This record gives sequence, C-alpha cells and structure tokens, in this order.
Amino acid sequence: VSRSIVTALAVNLTAREQDRQAREETDSPEAYDEFLRGWARYLLHTPDDYAKAIPYLENAIKLDPNYGRAHATLAAVYWEGLDSLWAKSYGVSNNEAYDKAMHHLEQALIHPTPLAYRMAAKVHDHGGRWDDAMVEAKRAIALDTNNPNGYVAMGRLLVKVGQPAEGLEFIETAMRLDPRSDYLYRQGDALFHLERYEEAAAVLLRATKRNPGDEWNFFLLAAAYGQLGREQEARSAIETFNNMRLEALQRPYTLADIDYWTFKESAERERLRNGLRKAGLRGGETVPQFKSLTSVVLRSLFPGNTATGDTEFGDGGHVYHLPDGKLLLRTFNGQTDQGTWEIIDDGQFCRQWNNFGDGKRTCFIFFAKMGEYEYWHADGSRMLGTFKLRLGNPENL
Repeated sequence: VSRSIVTALAVNLTAREQDRQAREETDSPEAYDEFLRGWARYLLHTPDDYAKAIPYLENAIKLDPNYGRAHATLAAVYWEGLDSLWAKSYGVSNNEAYDKAMHHLEQALIHPTPLAYRMAAKVHDHGGRWDDAMVEAKRAIALDTNNPNGYVAMGRLLVKVGQPAEGLEFIETAMRLDPRSDYLYRQGDALFHLERYEEAAAVLLRATKRNPGDEWNFFLLAAAYGQLGREQEARSAIETFNNMRLEALQRPYTLADIDYWTFKESAERERLRNGLRKAGLRGGETVPQFKSLTSVVLRSLFPGNTATGDTEFGDGGHVYHLPDGKLLLRTFNGQTDQGTWEIIDDGQFCRQWNNFGDGKRTCFIFFAKMGEYEYWHADGSRMLGTFKLRLGNPENL
C-alpha cells in the first residue's frame, strides 16, 4: 500500500484503538472455530448463506461476549441484509434487522476492527452523512493498513459522492490485499460510473458466475448492458434479477425504486436509472382499481395524529402531523427531520421535508386496506408502502 495514501488518510486513533491487540480475534479456540464457520458463510454473500452464518456467529459471541470481530460480522449480516432487502428471507423483519445491526455494531466498536468501522461508514452513508462516513472509512484504514475493509469502504463512498476514479483505486487496493475477496460488484460499480461500460459488464458477468446467488450482480450487469445497447442481454439480466426477488417473496423492482438510492449528486442516480430503463426495467406498478381516499377523509385522518410504517425514502418511521401543517419525523434507525404537509382538494396529500428527499415537495394518494393505509405516488407510478395511523403523538416527537 502506498505510503502517500496512508499519510493522506491519517486520523488520530485513541490509545484503545492503537492497543487493540488483535481483540479482533479471541482467546477461545471454540469461539474462533464458530466464528470461522460463520465467516465462511458471510463471504458467500447470499441471503441463504447469511441466514446460515447467524447461528455460528451467535455461538461465537456466547463463548466470548467481547469478540469484536464476531459482533462486527453479525452487524454486517443484519445491516447488509436490510440494505439488500434480504432480512425477511432469513426470518427477521426490517425493524428487527436494524435493531440487531445497531446492537452488534455498538458492541463491535468497543473492541474495534476495520470491519466495524466499515459498517459504521455504511450506516452514515445510508443517511447521507458523507463526512461522518469518510471519517469511519479513514479509521478503518488507519487501524490496519493491510486489511481490505477500510479500502473497500472508502472506495464505495467515493463512488457515491461522484469520484469513481478515486473510488476504483481504493477498491482495487482492497482486491490486491485479499485476492480471494468478492469485491467484483464494487469494482463493476466504479467502472459503471466511470462510463467504462464494456469493462463494467465484463467484471459484473464474472461476479454473476462467481456468486450466482446474489441478485444485485445481475441488477448492475443489466444497467451496464443497457448503456451498451445490448438489449437482449440486458433484459435477460433484469429478468433473472426480478425472478430471484420473487423467489424471495419480494415484489419486482421498478425504476421508481432508484429514487431511494443514496448518492450525493443526481448524476450517478440518473446514470443508473437510464441504464436500467434501457434494460427494460418497468417504470412502476399499477394503481389499485378501487377509489383512493378523498380530501375530506384525509383531513379527518391526519391532523394531530401519527403515521407509523414505511416512508417514501426507504426507511420506516414515525411521522407526526401537527394540525398547523408542520411535520415531525423520526425513522426507525433514529434519524430525524421536520417539514410541512397539506391536503389539496383533488385528494392528494403533499409533504416536503427539510432534508430528506432533497427538500422536494412530493404528493401521494391513499387507499384503505384492512386496517392500514397504502400510499402511492400521486401519478400512480409506484406504491411506496403501508402505515398505521395512531392517535396523537405517542412517540413524543
């Protein structure tokens, strides 16, 4: 690893971090053996293997409750399962996966490892806290300059903030440090956003062959083929991706879902969306063939009450609707925001957050469904989710 890279990324580590002593591992041979079994499953990066990794990692922690690397890996299993929409396929709800990821990350950071800092960076970038995410990635590299986790974390972040050339350098450093690693998706992602689509497609095709159980390799491969005009191959890849989702009891993905990918600038999101559009990814779902709630009904439901459930930007949460048209939000992962809301006479509910959704005004229509409410983009392009209404402000927002 070049000394210039390490110097450029220098951060001040605490005495505890400098003296981590390989608390990354454990003094218990039994715990280490259980960890290795779980780690082998984690590295395969499929929903089935993540599910199989969990009991081994939990056993390792039972044998050594302070096993930092085991906690970090469990945090990764739950967070990446949530991020990849896999959590339900291995038996937990999204809320449970989030809670478990945060618990194990908190424990992992007591005895920090590069993987723990990599996961902390992921949590920050999911919320668009780019500077905080960079700090965690730098900590991962400074903690162990020969460990690939910090480099892949930094590479991923640089792609997301619009610096894919620099990101590719970090990802390829991670691959050199661990030639057996499965970082092909990250390499293909950086090449895609450099608009080196032929190279991206070649790398991602290798990724689908190395790990055919990870549907996201097919997803990005479809976008690369779409940008290349290789229509038949693109449609085949997106069909494979959505068939895998259906097998996991998830609905087909649509172009509207790309709105909730976190990028610092819109150019990266639109590059991805355009590739997928050319690949034949559908624009959205079909609005139910029954009547949406009227403005009169909506005005009787929302003022002074709290909606708990899905949000339009991906995370679930609680939204309190003040009668004066103000909004208070706390997501299930602890992020907060404020905004405004109004109901207009054609039965649309419109709201605008100060920070989420880039501060843009968005309007919805609602349908009552078995004690819950289903809400869609006002143009019917996509169902966003469901929620329950609760009287007053029970979450004290």
